[in-house]
Amino acid sequence: MRAAKIACWLFLLVGDGLFLLSFDLPARTEVTAAPHLSSVSLTFAAQVVDTSSVPKAIVITNQSSSALFVFEVRASADFAARHNCSRPLRRGHSCQILVTFSPSFPGTEQGTIKIFDSSGTSPHTITVSGAGTAPSKERASQ
Repeated sequence: MRAAKIACWLFLLVGDGLFLLSFDLPARTEVTAAPHLSSVSLTFAAQVVDTSSVPKAIVITNQSSSALFVFEVRASADFAARHNCSRPLRRGHSCQILVTFSPSFPGTEQGTIKIFDSSGTSPHTITVSGAGTAPSKERASQ
């Protein structure tokens, strides 16, 4: 198997002459291994509609010898995610995603948290679920 190369051309204009230089550069083809996720699913307890749950954490740990960059974390449905993964993660280092559930209607909801990073297996999907409950009559009348 041959190493991957990038073909390059450099045009130089010197005085009245045009010179072409061509050369190959090695392509960086290393694929970062998948990070370890502390959980691939989260289930939230019943949560009153229009209130937010206590956050649940997902820890991302880099298992690769290359730095891991987390580019984006997306949540669907009535789930929200925030993270502290703004710096590249060196091997063995971790960061956290905090997920909350804020139902907008009574009933069961399912969603996903998608993590987009520099690994060769991105994106990573975490399934999330929870149930919204109607507010109590006491609370609703206040």
